[in-house]
Amino acid sequence: MGRVHPVVVALPIFAAACGFTPSGGPPLPDTSESNIDGSAPQSMSSSGGVVDASIGSDASNDGTAGGQAMDSASANASPKDSASADASPKDSAPTESSSTQQSSLASPAPIFTATPPMGWNDWNAFHSSINEDIVKMTADAMVSSGMQAAGYQFVNLDDTWMSTRDSSGQIVANASKFPDGIAAVAQYVHSKGLKMGIYTCAGTSTCAGLPGSYGHEVEDAQTYASWGIDYVKEDFCYTPSAADPKTLYTTMHDAIVATGRPMVFSLCDWGVDSPWDFGPGIANLWRTTADINDNFNSMLQNLDSTSEHPSAAGPGHFNDPDMLEVGNGGMTSDEYRSHFSLWAIMAAPLIAGTDITKMSDDTKSILTNTEVIAVDQDPAGIQGQLVADDGNGDQVWSKRLHTAGARAVALFNRSSAAATVTARWTDLGLAPGNAQVRDLWQHQDLGQVQDSYSTQVGSHAVVMLNVTGAEGTPPPMPVTYPAASGSNTLTGMAATAGCSVCAGGMKVTLLGTSGMQAGTIQFNGVMASTSGLKTIVIEYISAGSLSASVVVNGGAPLTVQFGDSGPPYGDIDSEVGTHVLQVQLNAGANTIAFSNSTALAPDLSAISAFIRD
Repeated sequence: MGRVHPVVVALPIFAAACGFTPSGGPPLPDTSESNIDGSAPQSMSSSGGVVDASIGSDASNDGTAGGQAMDSASANASPKDSASADASPKDSAPTESSSTQQSSLASPAPIFTATPPMGWNDWNAFHSSINEDIVKMTADAMVSSGMQAAGYQFVNLDDTWMSTRDSSGQIVANASKFPDGIAAVAQYVHSKGLKMGIYTCAGTSTCAGLPGSYGHEVEDAQTYASWGIDYVKEDFCYTPSAADPKTLYTTMHDAIVATGRPMVFSLCDWGVDSPWDFGPGIANLWRTTADINDNFNSMLQNLDSTSEHPSAAGPGHFNDPDMLEVGNGGMTSDEYRSHFSLWAIMAAPLIAGTDITKMSDDTKSILTNTEVIAVDQDPAGIQGQLVADDGNGDQVWSKRLHTAGARAVALFNRSSAAATVTARWTDLGLAPGNAQVRDLWQHQDLGQVQDSYSTQVGSHAVVMLNVTGAEGTPPPMPVTYPAASGSNTLTGMAATAGCSVCAGGMKVTLLGTSGMQAGTIQFNGVMASTSGLKTIVIEYISAGSLSASVVVNGGAPLTVQFGDSGPPYGDIDSEVGTHVLQVQLNAGANTIAFSNSTALAPDLSAISAFIRD
């Protein structure tokens, strides 16, 4: 959901599908020159340069418990409130980013949904206006439109389906919206050969201010099982200030397993608490991002944030960059095809968020492209990754498929003008030579192609391919360097501050100058095994257009312009923007510094390096 406020009230229009409230301001800065961990600054190494490129988540259907249990779960959302007590959302503690650390999981989550879930969620199209007639009509449309035949199976309720708890503590559906009750609606959905999903929240209240599951996990899981629910999404609003997300989510996981009914389990803490580290042990999917909005930049931000955690994904457990916006009207057809293609490359859940009872033929053709869906549903469950970027917004994304030598490839143009994009077999982890190529949107075999494939790609558009050749050297995995890491050097006014949507819940702020001593951050130890041009993705926060001077290895500075990262309602820490640079790195450890001697620079969350030698 999107934004909620510290006061627990229902917000039927402004609350969204996974939300939280704003945090307080940054701490007073330490202006002394030192590393964040208190050690002496590292010296600069030999010179380097940068090239700028601006670019801008089988159950039985009889309604009874039974069978083997399974746990099965920028965008515009705002950070969580730092106020304490059960009536306010949890604030995140300042910690080192766990995205760079290996999690120690007792055991993986049982595999109920071996491939990413496919279905529909009501929030993006209906918000709080959901009712049982809409759910039934949606189930009918999922069958009649061919979506069910294409692989969609879940019909999921989001926030505001509930009203209160009865005297025994059992959750009660809103009688005006669901006069026949949730069990009857689930039975109707099951009668269509589909499955039913429901929403709850780990806090005392949902993000819209209705009863949450905190302290009622066992009762709620048993109720869902008795209703015939097949999928549970748990949000994270209004949790106690000291609550640990892994502990709260584990409580619901255990409650679901204890029912004996298989239910997919979906977590949503917006990526704030590094759910990719603990999620695979307790859930089937976990949100990696703030809420998606129906615009191209929001889609890009969720794509880039999710791309940093490919190793967390696998059969039965997936990163979730949020629901699909395809068909909601805020993007062009080309942008929606890009959105759908890239979610498939990412092995992301394909949860439609439009009114499918009224979708256009174009929307239907996107959502039911079975060749693209097959990429998403590939049984290997591998998340694709960015393997090439020309520095001008033209990118190649690749996903390894279960068949040896097979790759799904997206040639993606993020820029404002058409461009030629080239996929090189070696960038895909394939050997040079001939490979068979098929266009998945044109449904056309392109024959044997040697070494690489180039084609014109329109602005914000995608060309999606299946490339089958001989296995070669695997592409690199991205390495994330959080800005608030103790290995970096801060000087001047630069300081760390809490930021719930940033890497590890922290950012570096007060970079550049505004009548103060200029603040600088130097990322230390950015590694490359050979020298050459490398791609980095900068995660930043900026309420407006700001610039920074970027210096690699003490070389010549380059002024880089960062756009507005898109915070809603004037809340600067609600959304992370992304910017791609190509930088000339030396073999070994490198430094990358950010500052501005004449004005404020954006706050920084992290940089991610895609090092291919």
